[in-house]
Amino acid sequence: MNSFIINHLHKATKINDIPCKEQGIREIITLFSESKEVHLQKAAIFLTQWFDEYDHIELQTSGTTGIPKKIQVKKKYMVHSAMLTGNFLCLKVGDTALCVLPTDYIAGKMMIVRALVLGLSLHIMPPSSTPFASAVGGYDFVALTPMQAIKSLSELYRARKIILGGAPISLEMEKAFQEVPSKIYATYGMTETVSHIALRTISPRKEHSFFYTTLGKITVSQDKNHCLVIDCPEVSDKQIRTHDVVILHGNKSFQWKGRLDNIINSGGIKIFPEGVESKLSSFISDRFFIWKEPDELLGEKVVLFVEGKEEDYPNLLSNLQKELIFSKYELPKKIYFLPQFKLTSSDKIQREATAKLVL
Repeated sequence: MNSFIINHLHKATKINDIPCKEQGIREIITLFSESKEVHLQKAAIFLTQWFDEYDHIELQTSGTTGIPKKIQVKKKYMVHSAMLTGNFLCLKVGDTALCVLPTDYIAGKMMIVRALVLGLSLHIMPPSSTPFASAVGGYDFVALTPMQAIKSLSELYRARKIILGGAPISLEMEKAFQEVPSKIYATYGMTETVSHIALRTISPRKEHSFFYTTLGKITVSQDKNHCLVIDCPEVSDKQIRTHDVVILHGNKSFQWKGRLDNIINSGGIKIFPEGVESKLSSFISDRFFIWKEPDELLGEKVVLFVEGKEEDYPNLLSNLQKELIFSKYELPKKIYFLPQFKLTSSDKIQREATAKLVL
């Protein structure tokens, strides 16, 4: 076993109620490997890799903004990331945690690493859109996708601290989450930054903010396109340049506006699809996204893609035109209904690939 990893295995850690001392880890790996539950088999694979002699882990990027690829991340950076999160959220030895995210990807893997490093008592459950359905009791710490959280709105009180990631959070969702007594945070990060490098408070309402605060010694700046540049020596060998357009508030806080790749220039007005989508979330129950289509007059015009049937949304376009929350440039000029979107392996929408089915 890797001595660095063994040295950072907290003696109080439990996974599915089994103590994680060195012998316990072997017991868990054997038990999970022999299980008929796929999520436990995958957890066993990761635990085997985590405790092997190598100093790195091979990770799969989600492919949200490009072709999915495999990258190598040093285990020491994953340990550092776990410590940063623990410090920021004031997680304590013995706190209970729930993992309902796939361990194929960094978010699920890091829930296990946080438990191992911080001395948490972790329960690994099958990934589900209703994660609390099979869970018993309450938890101190849970990581969820926004979809999992909104579908479990009446159960969120069972988690004391919740972090959300993996997809945008609409304004409607934020309003709903603010009615929950739990502390809820939005995360900013990617596989290359070993999970999140910044958190933003959603709930309680009095602490709500649209600005992310970076963890530890991590600092941020902007390039000439106003895109986020991250200096994160605790979790990366190099400076990370993103395509995320942000507004800075000092060198440790920023507001996310959207992806540079997605910006629509309509009549000289720059429109962030993510902002329009946030406003549209209360009008459309199916998956949807905003994209651009060439236009002789405007250069580019805003169009809306909906994964659903047109008959389920009678007069949607005319109804949206009556809403005062949209500027004339933000309003979709056309709506395309598709039976199925192109998705990544982690179920994120591939915008450009989906748009190409029609445009």
